[in-house]
Amino acid sequence: MARQQSHVGTSPSEQSIIDHDEVTVGATEVALPDVTGTMVLIKADATNAGTVYLGLTGLAAGGSGSGLPLAAGEFTPYIPLNVAGLSEIVAIASEASQKLHYLVFN
Repeated sequence: MARQQSHVGTSPSEQSIIDHDEVTVGATEVALPDVTGTMVLIKADATNAGTVYLGLTGLAAGGSGSGLPLAAGEFTPYIPLNVAGLSEIVAIASEASQKLHYLVFN
């Protein structure tokens, strides 16, 4: 049985950026855009005053089940995307008008 390799935290050296954008997040959970690719890198804007939380549906900003917190300027490792793509990830923030930037790789 062949072992499946994980791409979490690895550099997409053989891959190209196929999409990039900015998303504004507030106190209401929002799905990230419907973009398909193999990996994504997400960064919280350096000017954010609050924390942005990433995860699956059902996030509570700063509360239980709050997902992965990103403070201003922090970023995720490279995250592999499933068939559903980037929209599988949702975000919520502790303050209004917080920004996330993302790069999607093929």
